Amino acid sequence: MDSASYLISANDLWTLVGSASAPQIIDTRKRAVYDDAPGLIPGAIWRDIADIEQWSAELDRNRPVVFCCR
Repeated sequence: MDSASYLISANDLWTLVGSASAPQIIDTRKRAVYDDAPGLIPGAIWRDIADIEQWSAELDRNRPVVFCCR
Protein backbone atom coordinates (compact mmCIF):
# COMPACT_ATOMS: atom_id res chain seq x y z
CA MET A 1 0.00 0.00 0.00
CA ASP A 2 1.63 3.25 -1.10
CA SER A 3 -0.74 5.77 0.40
CA ALA A 4 -1.60 6.90 3.90
CA SER A 5 -5.31 6.97 3.17
CA TYR A 6 -6.17 3.80 5.07
CA LEU A 7 -8.61 4.62 7.86
CA ILE A 8 -10.15 2.17 10.29
CA SER A 9 -12.38 2.52 13.32
CA ALA A 10 -11.53 0.83 16.60
CA ASN A 11 -14.54 -1.49 16.15
CA ASP A 12 -13.50 -2.49 12.63
CA LEU A 13 -9.93 -3.08 13.78
CA TRP A 14 -11.11 -5.27 16.64
CA THR A 15 -13.16 -7.33 14.17
CA LEU A 16 -10.06 -7.91 12.01
CA VAL A 17 -7.60 -8.76 14.82
CA GLY A 18 -6.49 -12.36 14.44
CA SER A 19 -7.83 -12.74 10.91
CA ALA A 20 -5.98 -13.00 7.61
CA SER A 21 -7.23 -9.49 6.78
CA ALA A 22 -5.79 -7.86 9.89
CA PRO A 23 -3.44 -4.93 9.37
CA GLN A 24 -0.02 -4.92 10.99
CA ILE A 25 -0.44 -3.36 14.43
CA ILE A 26 2.56 -1.55 15.86
CA ASP A 27 2.43 -0.41 19.49
CA THR A 28 4.61 2.71 19.73
CA ARG A 29 3.74 3.79 23.26
CA LYS A 30 6.73 4.89 25.34
CA ARG A 31 8.41 1.86 26.89
CA ALA A 32 7.50 2.89 30.45
CA VAL A 33 3.83 3.28 29.48
CA TYR A 34 3.91 -0.08 27.69
CA ASP A 35 5.54 -1.80 30.67
CA ASP A 36 3.03 -0.28 33.14
CA ALA A 37 -0.06 -1.04 31.03
CA PRO A 38 -2.50 -3.57 32.51
CA GLY A 39 -2.58 -5.51 29.25
CA LEU A 40 -1.33 -5.79 25.70
CA ILE A 41 -2.94 -4.59 22.48
CA PRO A 42 -4.09 -7.83 20.80
CA GLY A 43 -2.10 -8.63 17.70
CA ALA A 44 0.35 -5.76 18.22
CA ILE A 45 4.11 -5.80 18.41
CA TRP A 46 5.95 -3.13 20.41
CA ARG A 47 8.52 -1.01 18.63
CA ASP A 48 10.37 2.13 19.71
CA ILE A 49 9.23 4.85 17.33
CA ALA A 50 12.61 6.56 17.75
CA ASP A 51 14.17 3.54 15.98
CA ILE A 52 11.69 3.42 13.08
CA GLU A 53 14.47 3.55 10.49
CA GLN A 54 15.88 0.33 11.93
CA TRP A 55 12.70 -1.76 12.06
CA SER A 56 10.51 -0.27 9.30
CA ALA A 57 12.14 -2.53 6.70
CA GLU A 58 10.50 -5.48 8.51
CA LEU A 59 7.02 -4.22 7.66
CA ASP A 60 5.05 -5.98 4.93
CA ARG A 61 4.60 -3.30 2.27
CA ASN A 62 1.50 -5.10 0.94
CA ARG A 63 -0.47 -4.83 4.19
CA PRO A 64 -1.84 -1.76 5.95
CA VAL A 65 -0.17 -0.67 9.20
CA VAL A 66 -1.90 0.68 12.29
CA PHE A 67 0.23 2.55 14.81
CA CYS A 68 -1.02 2.66 18.40
CA CYS A 69 0.19 5.38 20.71
CA ARG A 70 -0.84 7.10 23.90
